[in-house]
Amino acid sequence: MKKKIENPFSPEKWKTLGKNQKKNVWFGVFLEIEQKLLNKEPIPNLTTRYDLLEKETNEILINIYKTKNLQGRELYNALRNIFQEDIIAQKDFHFLSPHNTNQSTHSSDLILILDNLRSAFNVGSIIRTADCIGVKEIYFCGYTARTDHPKVALTGMGAEKFISWKYFKETTNAIITAKQEEFDIIALETGEKAVSLFDFRFKDKTAIVLGNEAIGISMSTLSLCDYIVQIPMFGQKMSLNVGTACAVACFEHYRQMR
Repeated sequence: MKKKIENPFSPEKWKTLGKNQKKNVWFGVFLEIEQKLLNKEPIPNLTTRYDLLEKETNEILINIYKTKNLQGRELYNALRNIFQEDIIAQKDFHFLSPHNTNQSTHSSDLILILDNLRSAFNVGSIIRTADCIGVKEIYFCGYTARTDHPKVALTGMGAEKFISWKYFKETTNAIITAKQEEFDIIALETGEKAVSLFDFRFKDKTAIVLGNEAIGISMSTLSLCDYIVQIPMFGQKMSLNVGTACAVACFEHYRQMR
């Protein structure tokens, strides 16, 4: 987000703004409208704001002025078309509703074991899934980025504050710990011995091992797992991003437990 301009809709302040600043101010109006629609709140009266656009000569500002007689969702869609590039440039968290502390949560005996993941962005995505599904705990192993990494926070979007986790230098120690607590150890990996995710029957106490994006799960780690499970695929690449694969497996576990 651009730096907020104090009271930009006063006629005196408006005259001092450049065309890009004026456009950014109206992008803020678009975000305000989006939030109001999200919360099912009425959109404020924008008449005085539109009045400032009446004599503008910049094409974008002229197009914004043309939306003055639109209301509700129709106004939102028109502004969304104008601000397409600005919307694409935004991070996801600008469009997320506030955390609902009153929302009931599902909790399970599901653990995720991250075996030397090299992308902090993938780790953040996995954390976000873990929070959504009610994962019991995440084990960060080896050089996997942890919750204090800025790239994890970028894709975790605050979820890193709500998950429980442990760190293990060696993935084998993480698996041994989970086994001692009587968890089934499931490697999410391809291979001749892998069972389809949709044929496999999960137990409630399950630990899913997710491997490195480049080389997958090491043979020494696989040898400690109770089962190898793969997601059926039908394209040319035959490979899912580890964050996406994690979400598919977690929600299949949830579906079966329900």
